[in-house]
Amino acid sequence: MPKFYLSLLFVLFVTISPVKAQNTPQIISSAPEQTLIEDKIYFFAHSLSAPCSHAYGYLQANYPNLNIPIIDMKDSHNLELYKQCVKKFNIPNKELKLPLFCLKDDYVMGWTYGSSSALDKAIQRHLENTK
Repeated sequence: MPKFYLSLLFVLFVTISPVKAQNTPQIISSAPEQTLIEDKIYFFAHSLSAPCSHAYGYLQANYPNLNIPIIDMKDSHNLELYKQCVKKFNIPNKELKLPLFCLKDDYVMGWTYGSSSALDKAIQRHLENTK
């Protein structure tokens, strides 16, 4: 009987979650490479995270043509790329969170008020430096 209640709770959580299906990122299961590519922008995310979904919506609305891969952190194969980005920018473990945008010379972590302008600036610098 307890399994039934757990299943019911899970179904209710998924159906009334603030992350709706149309806002859920289409996350790739595993990154195509095992080493960060300098000229590429990476978006490390989790499909059920509200901040990741908000960041995804912002990307879709403002940068639909950039083709930024969305790397699913549920897949253990993607952890290596994530670790490389963390190491590259010396991000302390206690500060780690999602989403994480990893660019050539900058990163943006988390998604709160002001994150969109930080991401805009980072993407603009990235595009200028990779011409």
